[in-house]
Amino acid sequence: DEQLNTYKNIDKLCDRIHKSDQYTTILKTVQQKGPLSTSELVKLLDRDKDKVRYACYNLIRENWNPSPLKKIGGKWELSLSGRILMERYMEKFESTQTNDDARGKGSQSKFDSTN
Repeated sequence: DEQLNTYKNIDKLCDRIHKSDQYTTILKTVQQKGPLSTSELVKLLDRDKDKVRYACYNLIRENWNPSPLKKIGGKWELSLSGRILMERYMEKFESTQTNDDARGKGSQSKFDSTN
C-alpha cells in the first residue's frame, strides 16, 4: 500500500529530498504553485531545462517508492504520497521556533510513531 509505505519511510524520504537542492526546490515549487509543466518549472526556477526534466523524471522512478511526483496531462504534480511527504518535510525542515511555541513544547508530530 502506497500510503503505508510513505508513512513507514517518511523521515528517510524527507532526508533524501533535503540532501538535494534540486529535489527540494522542485517539490516545494509544485507544492506551492500546483501542477506545472517542465517548461513552467524551468521558468519559475531559472534552472537548466535538462537538469529540471531529469530531476522530475528521477522522482517518479522506482528508486523513489512511493514516488512524490506524478505527471498528468503534461504537468507535474504531487502524488498523494508527495503531499504527505511534503507536509512532513515542511514540519521537519522548515518549522520555526514560533511554530514550535505555538504547538507547545510537549506536542508531537502526527508522523511520530510514538503517537
